[in-house]
Amino acid sequence: MLSFRSLRAKFLAITVPLVLISTIALFSVFQINAQRAASRDLQSKLQDVVAIQSTSLAGPLWNVDEKQVSLILAAMAIDPEILGAAVYDESEGVVATVGNMTATDHNIFVADAPIEFEAEVIGRLEVALTDRLVQKATRDRLQIAGGIAVLMVLAIV
Repeated sequence: MLSFRSLRAKFLAITVPLVLISTIALFSVFQINAQRAASRDLQSKLQDVVAIQSTSLAGPLWNVDEKQVSLILAAMAIDPEILGAAVYDESEGVVATVGNMTATDHNIFVADAPIEFEAEVIGRLEVALTDRLVQKATRDRLQIAGGIAVLMVLAIV
């Protein structure tokens, strides 16, 4: 067992681990809540994008305007969270695609919606979002928490 001769050493032996444990616990709770909120926001965004874009694609798909369909998908791809999107006709043939719908080193969220024109299903839109920006924010928060923990230990010492 360790024996500390000075009061300062005893104080540090008790305080430093407590500060580190409380910082880790606080950061963990914050991180879990932030991760859940980010996932909910990403899912909500995905549902909104699919709903809005499937409506805007109805006219061009009905008129077999593949160029306009491609332009709408290209505009969607400007969003850095959109990994890819595809439009399929009523027989599941690919009309247009943008980006890459396959898995990357990040998690992806995929949703689809029917494309309807005058209450008739004429195709389907599929969109994939990546959580790359969420993971970057997580790494940034981890670095900040580590820096705060180091500063707190230095302040105590």
